Amino acid sequence: MLVIDSKASKFLIELAQAEDAAAEAVVNKQLADTMSQHLKSLASKNYRSAVQADFRAAGKGEEVKQLISIMWLPNDAAVEKVLRADPEFQRKASENGIFVVGPTGLWTAVGVAGSKININKQAENHEKIVETVHTLIERLVVVLGHAGRVGSGLKTAVDSYEKLSRSINSRLLPPVRNLVDLGVEAPTKGLPKPMPEFEVRDTDRRDAIDAEVDTLDNVRELPLPAGE
Repeated sequence: MLVIDSKASKFLIELAQAEDAAAEAVVNKQLADTMSQHLKSLASKNYRSAVQADFRAAGKGEEVKQLISIMWLPNDAAVEKVLRADPEFQRKASENGIFVVGPTGLWTAVGVAGSKININKQAENHEKIVETVHTLIERLVVVLGHAGRVGSGLKTAVDSYEKLSRSINSRLLPPVRNLVDLGVEAPTKGLPKPMPEFEVRDTDRRDAIDAEVDTLDNVRELPLPAGE
């Protein structure tokens, strides 16, 4: 936040109208005294509390991160005259956190403030990005945990199916065929075929999930050899 307090003095005009060095010295003393009073008045103003109240009322937040007080004089020549009249003026202003500037200095201050605002916005966005990435990673861990349990369930189901199919193919179907060979009439639909077997493999290969799949049209089944 930039607080710009405009100050001036009639002695700036009188200084330009001084006819000799003696008159100029008198006006310089009056200018220095007047500007010192302006400086004390500006230093005594609690701009931070006033700005803070408006800041909160506007819903901008709880606290102003940085507040800079500027004493603005009507032109750059006025700044030079004040500093010539009171060489300690700039130091006294700095001790009170006040910058004394003319139009050129004010333009520079506004430019610097704009740059700081942009940098701050980038920093805030960076924090949001980091926070979002952290949240995404946490959610990814949860999702992968569910996926891992699904994979384990599939592996368990396939293992159980494999035991069942092997038992049927090796223990149940052979006696049925023997009965038919011994003269028992076969069902009208024929003897059941051996149950197919499936296999699930665990792999840690990172490229195992990288694959391109094409859809094939006009697919026909190839005849299986006899007995299979």
